[in-house]
Parts: sequence; structure tokens; C-alpha cells
Amino acid sequence: MSRPDGRLIVITGGPGTGKTTLVEALGRHGFHPAPEICRAVMQAAAANDPRALPWNDLDLFAERVVEREIEAYAAHAARPGRSALDRAIPDIVGYLRLYDRPVPPRLGEAAGRLRYSKRVFLAPFWPAIYANDAERYETPNQARAVGDAVEQAYRDLGYEPIVLPRVPVGERARFVLANAT
Repeated sequence: MSRPDGRLIVITGGPGTGKTTLVEALGRHGFHPAPEICRAVMQAAAANDPRALPWNDLDLFAERVVEREIEAYAAHAARPGRSALDRAIPDIVGYLRLYDRPVPPRLGEAAGRLRYSKRVFLAPFWPAIYANDAERYETPNQARAVGDAVEQAYRDLGYEPIVLPRVPVGERARFVLANAT
């Protein structure tokens, strides 16, 4: 499947870097905001199936995230207009690689076939805004490592990561609007 005309804009990076806030801000600029699937899967697992939490079974967690990411891709690719996605399929590739886990064939195939806008926006680690919560359990060093692994996964898959400036969300949104292709 080809890229849907540069309409699927990915906001990625490590945890706690302002991705969700930026996706919500882009929603106010006419984008269809797509919430972070990893967080939703963690919340569902915590409530219904704790074995699917990433710290209990990373492979099972990744399988569930991939399934939901594929569904989200299809839904957003079919919509008119632009979508701002809080992470995407290549994020899972990076996360699994970081923890020396194999990339399952279904994930590898989906990452190669389901394409997003060539430019992806990478939110760098930002100590001033980083905070843990129920789903964000990583230490600052782990959060940086996740961001690095995710960036490398996008590069390996032929994307062009554009580093977001560490500025207020309104300025970040204008940066994305000016640089999205």
C-alpha cells in the first residue's frame, strides 16, 4: 500500500516528550487526532489482562498494539483530510529492538507495507516536561533510549525524522504545519 498522499502525519519519540499534547493541538488546526494506542492497550490490559502489560509479556503487548495500529491506519487512511497520529507501527519495531526482541513477521510486513507521510516528527527527550504516570514507567534514561530506538526504526524504514523544537505546544504545532509534507 502506498502512502495516503502525505495525510498521515506521525508524531513520535520517547515517552513524556509532549506528543499527545501536540496531537491534540493539531486537532484544533483541522487534523484528525489519533490517540496513542500503546497507552490504550496498557490501560485495557491493566483492567482486564495484566499478562499483556509490556513489563509482563512484551511480545503479547506488541501483538495487541500492532493489531490496533493496523486498524487505526485503515481508518485514518480512509478519511479525507490529514490525521495526526500519536505514534505508529514503526514505533513498535523500535521498542522491540531496544529490548532485543524479534520483530514478528506480521509487524515487519505491516511496517513495510502501511506507509505514513515521509516526514515524521520526533519529539526529543525533554527533562523539563518528563513525568511518570500509570503507563509511563520508564526512567529518564530509558525514555531517551526509547526515543533513540524509535528514531532509528523510522530511519531504517525510509522515513525522514524531523526533530521538534523544545518550545510551547502552539509553536510546535506551527512547526509541524510548516514542515509536514
